[in-house]
Amino acid sequence: MRIESIRRATVLFALLVPLLVWGTFAQQGQATFADSFQNTTLDGSHWKVGKLNAMGSISPTSQGLQLTLSLRNVDNFFAETVWLTCRIRGDFSAEIGFKLLDWPANSGISLGIGVRPVALPLGSTTLHGVTGKERSTLAAIAELINLKRNQSSSQPGGGDFYLGEFNGNHTFLTPTGRKSGKLRITRVKDQFTAFYWDGKLWVPLGFWSETNKAGDEWLALQLWGFKSSPNIKIILENFSISAAGLNCP
Repeated sequence: MRIESIRRATVLFALLVPLLVWGTFAQQGQATFADSFQNTTLDGSHWKVGKLNAMGSISPTSQGLQLTLSLRNVDNFFAETVWLTCRIRGDFSAEIGFKLLDWPANSGISLGIGVRPVALPLGSTTLHGVTGKERSTLAAIAELINLKRNQSSSQPGGGDFYLGEFNGNHTFLTPTGRKSGKLRITRVKDQFTAFYWDGKLWVPLGFWSETNKAGDEWLALQLWGFKSSPNIKIILENFSISAAGLNCP
């Protein structure tokens, strides 16, 4: 996995302007949607699930939406994806809470909330495209990853880290030992920003600008990895999105 280091001070300074703009946007008219996921049925009018080369399940429960992966060796990319069926246009802010129930060390598994401009047909693709190698698909993702040992030269011992992934490039790694937390992705004008919740504040992980300012975005919650998976079990809860344009079925 290729990890690109970015100086924290530079990133935080560059984020000041878009964060101020977002504060202004948040007070203006916007569409909203929220789902606690704490139900034994999934709202099929707003969500569509899909699996690619993944052994496991996506199961609604009263505690939250449970995603599992089974012990398996595979030759390629695999993912479980939960797509929001609403088209998103313009500025937006979306977040998701998570709990790590079975999250072993050195797994190489990632959990993220992200968007990409072309995701149709929903359920038959992932944030990383059909194969996981289509890294030029303009995906913007706020991510938690459990690195394997020696997966990253900057963190040879592995461990849990937050990061942002933009157009196939990764921001700096922020270590975490939390078994629960929240991830957030925003867009202000042409700039995307990834965040994680530190228990008190949203902390920016990195940013990325795109030129497709007028295009629709499609949002997904995703659990994925490459080549092998141990037994994984997580819970997703308390999803919410506010957007300038939100066109739902």
